[in-house]
Amino acid sequence: MEVSVAPILVQSIAQKDAKSVVPQQYIQPPEHRPIKPANETANDHKIPMIDLAGDRNSNLLRDEIARACTDWGAFHVINHGVPIVLLDEIKKVGSFFFENLPMAERLRYACDSNSPASEGYGSRMLVATDDAVLDWRDYFDHHTFPVSRRLPSRWPHSPSNYREVVEEYSKQMKLLAQKILGLISTSLGLPSSFIEDAMGELFQNITISYYPSCPQPELTLGLQSHSDMGFITLLIQDNVAGLQASKDDEWVTVEPLSHAILVILGDQTEIITNGMYKSCQHRAITNANKPRLSVATFHDPAKTTTVTPAFKPHRLIPNSSARRQLTPMFWSEEVINKDRRGSLFVCLDGSIIAMASSLSPSDHLTSVSLPSDPGDHVVPIHIVTNASQLPPEFLKPSPDKKLVVGFDCEGVDLCRNGTLCVMQLAFPDAIYLVDAIEGGKTLVEACKPALESSYITKVIHDCKRDSEALYFQFNIKLNNVFDTQIAYTLIEEQEGGTKVPDDYISFVGLLADPRYYGISYVEKQEVRVLLRQDPNFWKYRPLSELMVRAATDDVRFLLCIYNKMVVKMNEKSLWYLAVRGALYCRCFCITDNDYADWPPLPLIPETLVTDNNAPEEEVLSVVDVPPGKMGVVIGRKGASILAVKESCNAEIFIGGDKGPPDKVFVIGPVKQVRKAEAILRGRMLEIF
Repeated sequence: MEVSVAPILVQSIAQKDAKSVVPQQYIQPPEHRPIKPANETANDHKIPMIDLAGDRNSNLLRDEIARACTDWGAFHVINHGVPIVLLDEIKKVGSFFFENLPMAERLRYACDSNSPASEGYGSRMLVATDDAVLDWRDYFDHHTFPVSRRLPSRWPHSPSNYREVVEEYSKQMKLLAQKILGLISTSLGLPSSFIEDAMGELFQNITISYYPSCPQPELTLGLQSHSDMGFITLLIQDNVAGLQASKDDEWVTVEPLSHAILVILGDQTEIITNGMYKSCQHRAITNANKPRLSVATFHDPAKTTTVTPAFKPHRLIPNSSARRQLTPMFWSEEVINKDRRGSLFVCLDGSIIAMASSLSPSDHLTSVSLPSDPGDHVVPIHIVTNASQLPPEFLKPSPDKKLVVGFDCEGVDLCRNGTLCVMQLAFPDAIYLVDAIEGGKTLVEACKPALESSYITKVIHDCKRDSEALYFQFNIKLNNVFDTQIAYTLIEEQEGGTKVPDDYISFVGLLADPRYYGISYVEKQEVRVLLRQDPNFWKYRPLSELMVRAATDDVRFLLCIYNKMVVKMNEKSLWYLAVRGALYCRCFCITDNDYADWPPLPLIPETLVTDNNAPEEEVLSVVDVPPGKMGVVIGRKGASILAVKESCNAEIFIGGDKGPPDKVFVIGPVKQVRKAEAILRGRMLEIF
């Protein structure tokens, strides 16, 4: 039988040379790296400890369970009824397998290299692509319940009691899991059998994980950040620290406790409790001095089970602390085999729950609340690497099926000379993240008919740089945009607001406006900090949790904002919006043919022409500035440009560091644009 090298790679690297350099595929992106190795991590938080002794007051026990499930999604249990000698034995046989058996003997039990979740010995569990970032971990995974799934012949023969210990441990863990699920049910005021009944036939896996010492622990993770997809996981570990749980946006080391068992709530418990109890986000870090061993026992629902919230959903208000409404999840074999580290739901307050840190780019990944009128609903997110994954009506625009989609782009220096990395498309029933890195030019160009079509309205906030990147990198002329930045200004003017020279509204500011959504978007600052630290943030693959969340957050509110804006705008404002949107798209896309190959500007509607009195035509003008003199034209802190804007009703933009250099762009009514041109040229004559 041909055996893949992958299952032994981590331990082989560690044994080869204690001072070796970690291979590139094990190096985590900067935002995922641990701040300190395990032996230096300190934190005041501690995972709750719950005593399950039979003489405990039942009300007190229920309260402790509820508090731990609400605050942590995890807790230690003592006096749990599992024989202490059995806990020692399972760790002993696991250590013997990894540390005493010859490699040739271990390889007899290697996982199927063609299956990312097969039983046996390996190091690449649920890794779907060759270029995924890998965990610094080897493992042995056992399928233990239902009994029909067991294949003891695939379990080690040595030591001689290995199979006996695993079978008994499996039975004891199942009994303890049923007991704890009963306690969780009663802590919610439900019958003790409620969650177990909802689970259906219990599926159990036991995974013994071995984390070799690592020469560069600051660059790696033993296990990437994730939450478990099932109901609960029961975990024991040796005396080497390394497991961490997320608490209040900090990573807390779970100190090893002799003979205690750690209970970790999974995604299905969060779903069935409708978010009252949280699934626990956790990870494993490495250290340079000692190997580490843990034994995790996963308890998952039956393959055909649909897990549904047990409680009536609460209607959510932005910025409120209301309970979160979660969508039901169908637990199919496809989900189980796809990625234990990915969850398939989100709460209506917008936070993605337990998103995988290493995601398969071609699959349905998760769901997100997509706000729209008249109400909120939950939709899936798809990462697209092939055009066939996009809706046909998007790829082939038709006047018979006009669309409105939220749209945005992310990239490295998003402009003519940068790299477009992701295009986000928000539909009423799904969000698509078009991966321009994985899908390449072919994928982006497949979107060209839609992006240039007048039958598809692209709702975007400040389209200038997005349009520039699409034009110069892919020859796509972005057309028919509903630019929410322009719409915001027009609505302000229509409602009698005073126009100010510096009237730019950021997307964060727009979201905070209670007329349009009224929420804080503090996560945007987190991404901005990372972009300053690492400008290549959007190039990393596979897409991380933070990347998916950031890309999704930038578009999922747009359709809601569109619905609220469009009803406020009269016909004249809508025409101005269409024209200025077209001019914004052209702004930085300077051509030698005066935009002759671009779609024509929208005509003035006849209904706006009365007694030969019509809105003034709007134009885009480009004013050349002598090389190296742009700073003088702009003035200190932009004072000169602001002075020009105060004198005329026109928008003025400069290319800045991204370019195009030595040019000023003016958009507005013809007379106002000509006035701005004259002031700018006069200013240059005075200076030069």
